[in-house]
Amino acid sequence: MAPKQPASGDVSARKAARLRATQATKAAAAVLAANQTDLADFFARRASAAERLATATKRREDAIAAANARRDRAIAAAHSGYERATAKALARQGAALLRIKRRGATETDLLRLTESEGLTSGELRKMLAAAEQLSAADASAVETVAETGESAESAEVESTGGDAAWEALGGGEPTESVSVGS
Repeated sequence: MAPKQPASGDVSARKAARLRATQATKAAAAVLAANQTDLADFFARRASAAERLATATKRREDAIAAANARRDRAIAAAHSGYERATAKALARQGAALLRIKRRGATETDLLRLTESEGLTSGELRKMLAAAEQLSAADASAVETVAETGESAESAEVESTGGDAAWEALGGGEPTESVSVGS
């Protein structure tokens, strides 16, 4: 007997199955190739983004550092100006008390006279010491204000010297003029 030949429907079913398997393999290979291309694009873009992010982070840190430095300089300048103004005001307040002391008043008398201000003996001594360090030019400017009858709070006194005295008080360069009061 002769071998049985497959039916024609069986051949075409196998052929169709092989064709579908080949097409599925080709489709899977195309998907794999597209995925590899997209993955390579992803990694390239990620590396580029990381570089841009690092650059942006560095720029931000530099900007923050520069802003902090400007802030610190501004604070230091404000503090220095405050210290100079405080030292001048203290010395000018002390100048009035020093004139009273030179006319024979004791520290106890001065404390009684300034009792309403709540001045302590330490503060009084500090004012008197600052006034004694005040240069003759600044002292005469304060006396001129007192002689003209202007209130010390509203008077604007020109600084004409006394740099060494202000340095001794802890101040830097004296300001051109100082207004004491509100």
